[in-house]
Amino acid sequence: MLLANMKRVEAHIESGGVFKNAPVSYSIIRNHGKRDPAWFIRLRDQSIANAYARRSQDTRAALARRTHCRKGHEFTGDNSVMISKFGVERRVCAICLRAALERKEQLTYSEDRFTQLIKFVKQGGTISQASQRTSERPLIMKFNAIKAAFAANPKIADQLRKRSAANAAKHRADALSNKRRGGYVHDGKAAPPISDVIAAQILAGARDGASMWQLVRGKYRLVGQGQFDRYAKAHPDWSREVRALFDRNRSINRGAQQRNKEFCLRGHSLADARVDFHEGRFKRTCRSCLREGHLLGKPMTDQTAQQVRIRLSEGSTLSELMGSPQNGKRDRSKYLVAANSLYLYRRSNPSFEAAIAPFIERNRERAKDRQRTHLRTAVARRDVNDYDIISSMVPTSIERHMRDDIISTVFLDILEGRISKEQVKDRVRDYVRQQNKLFRGFTKYAAPSLDAPAYFDSKIPLIETLSSEDSIWEHI
Repeated sequence: MLLANMKRVEAHIESGGVFKNAPVSYSIIRNHGKRDPAWFIRLRDQSIANAYARRSQDTRAALARRTHCRKGHEFTGDNSVMISKFGVERRVCAICLRAALERKEQLTYSEDRFTQLIKFVKQGGTISQASQRTSERPLIMKFNAIKAAFAANPKIADQLRKRSAANAAKHRADALSNKRRGGYVHDGKAAPPISDVIAAQILAGARDGASMWQLVRGKYRLVGQGQFDRYAKAHPDWSREVRALFDRNRSINRGAQQRNKEFCLRGHSLADARVDFHEGRFKRTCRSCLREGHLLGKPMTDQTAQQVRIRLSEGSTLSELMGSPQNGKRDRSKYLVAANSLYLYRRSNPSFEAAIAPFIERNRERAKDRQRTHLRTAVARRDVNDYDIISSMVPTSIERHMRDDIISTVFLDILEGRISKEQVKDRVRDYVRQQNKLFRGFTKYAAPSLDAPAYFDSKIPLIETLSSEDSIWEHI
């Protein structure tokens, strides 16, 4: 059986498959590979090559389906250029390609660009800043173009290097002096106190719903933490009001980003989102994505469908085949197919659905019977445990029949609600005393009376329970 499975795996890999969707689990393949390392290495390398080939095919197919480039230009016969990159041909927008070449030519070495570089350095910039693009300034020259310009103009290059180094040192000194840590500058000097106008702005922002992080600690804060603390210490009434507003805003804004979302990542409306309590918090899930998830599963093969039918006929349940948790534990050893793949195959193959429906219903009834059996067993064990607990509280020195009567009486009182389980230990002496009163003299320390009742709840004397064949002395 093992060799047959390994031959199926080998045929699957040679036909273009990978280990992930092999007919047997990877753990079985790996255990067999320990006994035959050469076989495993050969199939592993082939599986990796198949995965890369499949991924490149999917990428090429996705690129071939595109009708417009990233900037919205339509792919037509005149606007499409085929280029080869890393051995893969791809279609490129001709308009975007021409624009990129023009930008590249503009950023290469030219007299105009070099003049802009000289002016930029004289105004306080550095060579490194000139070769970088930011939101505040465009890229002046690429570093390779600057290197070529310096090689052509060595004297000007030396002057620019010295001026750039001086500018960089000045930038570092300014940054060091202006850097604040919690409202204080780096050298330990206190930052200037905030004015009443800034304090009023902080209070207004807190009333509008802003958090302390946005106004005091964030990137676009109004003041530093140290400035805020010193002003709050000097103005306790203002501090009390602002901190109360910050606490209120923090409780309101917690989870507001997810709570206020109107659309999911795929653009579906979250008006009818499903709300679940997961890991201590509420979570909204898009119902449209859940419905589409059942239709996006990996297609199930006919071979897997045959295995599903065989496993169901042998008594397995759908939950076991799909790897769902059983009794709070997930058993992956019985996993065969994903839930959405099986759902899609059942919808598209009515004959398969009709074939497995009787097995599913039978296995469902068997599972219900097992649950009912477990429930009855649990109840019985609970009752037996209660009986054993009560029995351990009754003294063992009492006669067996009297002891059994006491245990039964206590158990009956518990069921009828006269006492609780916690009261048995304190009242067991009362039950023993009551039993001794009913059977006065009927103990191992004294002979029973023939006029005593045969049972504690009976008025029939003991003598009437004796037959002519019994010996009176056996009961004395």
